[in-house]
Amino acid sequence: MEKALALFILFVIFCMSSCGEYELLEHQKECKRRADSLFKSEIKQLSQANDSICDLNYDKYYQASLDSLIPARKNEIKNLISK
Repeated sequence: MEKALALFILFVIFCMSSCGEYELLEHQKECKRRADSLFKSEIKQLSQANDSICDLNYDKYYQASLDSLIPARKNEIKNLISK
């Protein structure tokens, strides 16, 4: 009898602790919907800002990547010539 009462109390505690999860899930869904709609409304401005930053730094990044490739290509040419 005592075991059944303890199990019943434990069951009631588990049931009470599970309440409220549905409100949290619904709140999370609403937050995701708002974030998605905000992103969709601002994507054009974000893309323009990103493109302008890329345009400003393009020459610098291009030159840095080219400078890093030249020594590697020279080593490849030396290896081919020495064979």
